[in-house]
Amino acid sequence: MRVEERGDRSVWVRFRDRYLTVKVCEPLARPQPPPAREPVRKIPRVSARPPSRRWLEGFSLKHSPPPWKILKHEAGEVGPQEAAVGANSSRPTGSCR
Repeated sequence: MRVEERGDRSVWVRFRDRYLTVKVCEPLARPQPPPAREPVRKIPRVSARPPSRRWLEGFSLKHSPPPWKILKHEAGEVGPQEAAVGANSSRPTGSCR
């Protein structure tokens, strides 16, 4: 195979003593990449309900009776001075029976 470019800018292809009809294809123009978009500013979501509190928030052991008094009360060994332990405590007492 022999490819010839002649003076008039035509191209000829010769294959086994015969000239073949060919057509020159121009290279395709590469598509231009789309212009870079500006980053979209994200808007924080607003919830209709108030933010949830953490489960330990507001839990304090400073105002509760000592553990030995709570255990005595749950066991039923309540004396006259310790009867108020379960009444004033905001913690649930007792066992699931």
